[in-house]
Amino acid sequence: GRKQSATFAYWLRFMEGADLLLKMLRAERSADFEMHLSCMCDALPWLRAAGRSNYSKFLPLYVAEMRVLEKERPEAYRFLKEGGFVVRQTEGKNFNCISTDQALEQSVNREGKSQGGVVGYTLKKGTLTRWLMTRHKSAEYVDAMKLLCDDNSQITETQHGASRMDRDEKDVAKPI
Repeated sequence: GRKQSATFAYWLRFMEGADLLLKMLRAERSADFEMHLSCMCDALPWLRAAGRSNYSKFLPLYVAEMRVLEKERPEAYRFLKEGGFVVRQTEGKNFNCISTDQALEQSVNREGKSQGGVVGYTLKKGTLTRWLMTRHKSAEYVDAMKLLCDDNSQITETQHGASRMDRDEKDVAKPI
């Protein structure tokens, strides 16, 4: 046979890795649990090559446990098979699921790290505890305020006039 060039071998590997990432994304976005498990199996050699020993060690265990779920815990398997391993961003729409850790980053963790969030409190144990104990209530208030303020009809120049909007902008800038 013909010998492959090093450049060709590199790009072939690169394309295989990119294809695997796209498959993983498709499995997640479409909430396809079987494809997700298949991708996890396919990712194992890549994780070993990247030196990710914890992933390499525990990923086969994860896949094996998920494979026996159908017999040992059929209700849990059915839940995962119906998309319970991902979070649907908008009900009734296809191809919009994200992983649970990404959903947490985009919601709870983002709120916690935003202004008035947990950043800076971690050095003060009492303050952190108080923040954690009341965070669910303050999140409810934030959501209620967003709902109250988020009127889908945006205020435009045609509704209030350019001079009124300029005056409002200056009024906002004064205290700053």
